[in-house]
Amino acid sequence: MKKTPKKTVVFEEVSCRDRLLIRFYAARGTDVLYLRVSDDTADKTWFREYCRKGLIVHDDTETGLYAVRGRNYSKAFDVIEEYSRSHIEGNATVKAIEELYMSKEVLLAFKKRINERLSRFFYLREVSSRLAERYSGRIVFLIPARGVKFYRTYGQEIFMYRYFHRTVGKLAGSSGRAYPRFTLFSLIVSGMRYFSAKAALLGKYTLFSVWMTARWILSLTVKNSGKMSYKYAVAIICPVRQFANNIRKIDFLVDGSSIKKSETVFISSIKLDAAHEAYFRANGLNYVNIKSHFYPMPSRVFFDCTKALFRVCAGFFSHDNTALETALIALYYRSLWGSVLGAVELSNFITHVDIEPQSILRNILLRRNGVKTWYYIDSQNFAVSMTKSHFMDYRFNDFGFLNHDYFISWNMSLIEYFKASHTAFREHYDVGCLWAQHIREINEGKIKSRAREALLASGCGEGMKVVAVFDSTYHSSNVTPKITTTYECGMRFLSDIERLLEETDKIFIVFKEKKIREKIEDRCPEMARKMEKLDGHTRFLSIGANTDVAEVVAVSDLVISFPFSSPTFEALSAGKRGIWHDPLGVFGDSPYAEIEDLVSSGYEELKSITKSLLWEISDSVYKVYLREKIRGKVESFLDGRAIDRFRDLLSNVK
Repeated sequence: MKKTPKKTVVFEEVSCRDRLLIRFYAARGTDVLYLRVSDDTADKTWFREYCRKGLIVHDDTETGLYAVRGRNYSKAFDVIEEYSRSHIEGNATVKAIEELYMSKEVLLAFKKRINERLSRFFYLREVSSRLAERYSGRIVFLIPARGVKFYRTYGQEIFMYRYFHRTVGKLAGSSGRAYPRFTLFSLIVSGMRYFSAKAALLGKYTLFSVWMTARWILSLTVKNSGKMSYKYAVAIICPVRQFANNIRKIDFLVDGSSIKKSETVFISSIKLDAAHEAYFRANGLNYVNIKSHFYPMPSRVFFDCTKALFRVCAGFFSHDNTALETALIALYYRSLWGSVLGAVELSNFITHVDIEPQSILRNILLRRNGVKTWYYIDSQNFAVSMTKSHFMDYRFNDFGFLNHDYFISWNMSLIEYFKASHTAFREHYDVGCLWAQHIREINEGKIKSRAREALLASGCGEGMKVVAVFDSTYHSSNVTPKITTTYECGMRFLSDIERLLEETDKIFIVFKEKKIREKIEDRCPEMARKMEKLDGHTRFLSIGANTDVAEVVAVSDLVISFPFSSPTFEALSAGKRGIWHDPLGVFGDSPYAEIEDLVSSGYEELKSITKSLLWEISDSVYKVYLREKIRGKVESFLDGRAIDRFRDLLSNVK
């Protein structure tokens, strides 16, 4: 008699709502495993008790897969064009939006949304394949997570899994792989989530039609007051990031000569804090929130959107949810920006970290109205810096399919990285590191800084060398430190800095934490305790997360950063001494690791390079090193004038 295979149920992520389900499967004699546990469940008494009794057991099949999410995006990037030709282009929903915008570029927005879904399909398929291989001979059922953070699957994923397998499997060269098995519970939940999402979309379409109609009717009663005209519009996308510095300010481009306050407006579509709005008033800057300010809707915009709305809704129940969601965004932004551009005349639109699909749609409208769109990079920490031979495996959907006219980059490798992500930029410009200019201007006295006085007041004596140290963002669950790094790496980095301080006289360390201490205490108490110990050292100063990087770098004799945080890049670009410290030696495949004395691997190398840079190499010799080893490989100019080059482009590009 043939023996029935053992059944195993695997939870992608355990949460409190799974408690009864775990007991149900365990009571039936089914092996219950989990790949991850949610943050709010890991410390629960019931969960620890279930683990102790063996009702549920951890499985590391997924280790290193979900955290390095770029691998799944890259697989999606590889098939998206062929998938688009067979399943997106010509779709009735897509065609309606193409005609509304009078541009084929709307496909980029649809591709971006679909690429996200495809990446989760590849992730789910990879996990299922690993489980099937590990538990060969068993019947393995997978219960996907129900969508919380970026690397988890959504609730609708398995409802669409067979569709994606059928349509994408052959493109990915693996059509022979077996489907994963899903429990009846998962199939029911997934189907419910899919159809509830469609019902919610129907409600959103109804609300949009009411909102648009009401806005148009109100517009008929508003007297036209004429157009406001600005040469430059600067988008407010992430206030926390853009208002975080006193030196690197949101209005860093406004110099009063090539770019004037009177010619510039700051545009936001999100509500700002009172302090942020006060900054604009105090500095005489023009500011508008396009969602709270009423712009009359031109009748042409209303009728065009209404026509497209009817066309999309005609096939509402046969169209995929992702296409419908993207179409709704397109309809809303056509009505919103159609109204804005009817009242405001712009010449240039400048933005950064602007990565949502709606930016693609907005840029189409801006371009049709004669506006040049600019996207600038404000950091350097991308996957292309971390691995030389496999960076194509770490493309991210965030940076894909963008379509600005001009891309302003810190170096040429970033340009190549973005090109590989299916972007549609018209022109690419390497201007160098923007924030290096602030370092140069502080050292030249053009920007006032009291950082040196603060150091002296903190115990940094005359003759001491100032070493500025910058850590990174760490992750508790990732054992693949090449792209997102672990607290293990962070602890070793901190230990090496502590040892360097103890074994090296005449140095004063200024440590800038990337994350606020409270978050570190929550996620890695051991690191917080080590920081508290260092705080008591007479030659150590922790300055917290909100201090300006430029001020710290400007007063330093050497900058040490965790790979590959931007401060070292900024220091080198301004002609100052800097290295990256790789405490566990995991970044040997990076382009920068090939450059002599630029990346220290392990403590002994850190100590040796630090000693050499602080006491043995003269300024004239180091200038030769920068010219021969750094220029063209890290940054192209090393003169701290990138903002000037950006301003010149804004003023002169036709």
